[in-house]
Order: sequence, then C-alpha cells, then structure tokens
Amino acid sequence: MRRTATVRGGPSAAVEADFAFHRAVAAATGNRFYLDLLDTLGAGAITRPFAGGEPDPGHLDQVHGEHRRVRDAIAAGDAMGAAAAMRTHLDASMARLNG
Repeated sequence: MRRTATVRGGPSAAVEADFAFHRAVAAATGNRFYLDLLDTLGAGAITRPFAGGEPDPGHLDQVHGEHRRVRDAIAAGDAMGAAAAMRTHLDASMARLNG
C-alpha cells in the first residue's frame, strides 16, 4: 500500500516545512546570497496551491518526491544532480501554480 504524505498542523505547517527545506538547501550551497534572499522573502516565497483548505495528499506526495531527489543528490555530493533536481522541482512548482 502506498503511503501518502501528510502534514500535521494544516497548511501553515506545510508551508513552514517547505520553507525550512528550501532554507536548508540554500544554506548547503555555501552561497550566502541564496540564504539572504530566502530570509528576505520568508515563507511567503512558498506557493500555496491549496488556498485556505488542506493540501491535496497527491500534491504533497509529488512535492516530497521532488524534495527527496534534491536531498539525495546533495547527500551523494552530486552538485549537478542536485541543481537539476532543484530546477525540476521549481519548474514543476510553477506548472502547479499556473495549473
């Protein structure tokens, strides 16, 4: 049976968790400008495709999978793979937002 992603605490917790992930990735780059940019934008930089309701579990599964691929590439020391995975994630996020 496939496990679907859930976030305790509702949409706000989902946004905070997503922001924390992106902030950790920015910190891992060693480029302070990425971190400064995210800190300036804050959690508002994270898209909210669930407008007031609970996030769709399918959407969360997709985002978590994208995040996992970024994390795994970073953990493997694969900078090019991490960059490609993050680009894929950002492109998919834009596509979901423009739905």
